[in-house]
Amino acid sequence: MATDETSKSRSLKTDDTSVLTLIYKFHPIVGGAERQAKLLCRSLLESGVNTFIMTARLNKLPAKETIDGIEVIRTKVVSKDNKIAGFSYAFSLFIALFKHRKKIKIIHSHIMTLPAMVATLFGKIFRKPIIVKVSGGGNNGDIQQLKNSFMAKQKIVFLKTADKFISISSEITKELIELGIDEKKIASIPNGVDTGIFTPNENKSAARKKIGIEDRLTLCYVGRLVREKNVFLMLRAFKRLTQEHTVNLLIVGDGYCRDDMKRFITENKIGALVRMIGNVKDVESYIAASAIGLLPSLREGLSNSMLEMMACGVPVIASKVGGASDVIENNINGLLFDSNDEDALFKHMVALVTDEEKRMRLGENAHKTITEKYSIKKVTQAYIDLYESL
Repeated sequence: MATDETSKSRSLKTDDTSVLTLIYKFHPIVGGAERQAKLLCRSLLESGVNTFIMTARLNKLPAKETIDGIEVIRTKVVSKDNKIAGFSYAFSLFIALFKHRKKIKIIHSHIMTLPAMVATLFGKIFRKPIIVKVSGGGNNGDIQQLKNSFMAKQKIVFLKTADKFISISSEITKELIELGIDEKKIASIPNGVDTGIFTPNENKSAARKKIGIEDRLTLCYVGRLVREKNVFLMLRAFKRLTQEHTVNLLIVGDGYCRDDMKRFITENKIGALVRMIGNVKDVESYIAASAIGLLPSLREGLSNSMLEMMACGVPVIASKVGGASDVIENNINGLLFDSNDEDALFKHMVALVTDEEKRMRLGENAHKTITEKYSIKKVTQAYIDLYESL
C-alpha cells in the first residue's frame, strides 16, 4: 500500500501534465533564485513529479536543452533596449505557454516580475493555477522593484489574482501583507539545501590541503561581490581581526566589486591571508575547509550560502536581514549583527576564532537546524502538498 507521500507524488505525475517552473534567467546564468529553481526541479523529478523550465533565451543559449535531467525551454528576447526586450520576451513567453498549454498543470513562477505577470494573464485565460515565489525582500527586493515599476498600481492589482504566493522569510510575508495580498494566499516555504552534498567535514586540514591554502583556521564568504552584500564592511572587520590573529579568509564568488576589493586587500597588506576564488562549481569543497561563515548583506531573501554553510556544520555570522533571523537563533546556532555595525561583526569574529567550544556547539546546532527544517526533501514535499491543494 502506498504512503501518503507516494500517493501525492503519483497524483501529480501524469502522461501529459507537468508543473512548469518559470524564471527569467537560468543555468548557465546562475544566482540564488536560479540555483533554487534547479534544485527544486531536480528534487521534484526524483519524487516522481513531472516538471520543466521556461526561461528567457539570453546570450545565444540553445532554444531547448536538458540540464541535469530537466527539460529547459528558452523563449526569444529581441533587442537590448529594455522596453523592447521586455515586450518581445512577454510576447514570446505567452506564445510558448500557449504552445505547451496541454502539458502544463500548474505554473510556478520563481520571480515576481514580468514572467509572473505573463503567467497570471495566461493562467486566468486558460484556467491554470498560478504560484508566485518572492525571492528577495527589503530595499531593491522583488516587492520594492514592483512598487517602483511603470504602472505599479495596475500590476499589483493584477498580480493579486494569482492563486498562491510563496514567502521564504517572515520579512517577505510582512511585505506581502502590506502589499494587500490575502494572508490565506501566502504559503511560507523556505529555500532548501541538498544535505547529501552539504555535510559536515571533520578533517579541515585535508580539505584545506585539497584547495591549496595554508592549514589554519579559515573564515569563508560565498556570494556575489556587490555592494548590497556589504563586502567592504566584511573586509574592514577582517583587517582588524588579522592584527591579533593569523587566519584565512576565502572569498568565493564574483561581481563588479572584485577589483576594488583586490585593491583594498593589497593596500591593507592582508593579501597573504585572503584568497579570492571566483565562481566555482564545487562550493562545498571551500565550505568544507572553513570553520566560520560570513554573511554581512544589506539585503537578502533567504541566503543559499548561509543554509549550505550551516548544513556543513559551519556556524555563520549573519546580518539581521531577510531570512537570516528566521533561521539563526543568536548564540544558539549562529551569530547575528546589525548590518552596518562593523564593531559587532568584528567582535563576533573574535569570539568564534578564540573559542573553539562555542564554534563547535553553534556548528552542531546549525547542522541540526538545517537537517530538521531546510533539507530539499522537506521543502519539496511542502511544494507537493501545495500543488495538490490547488
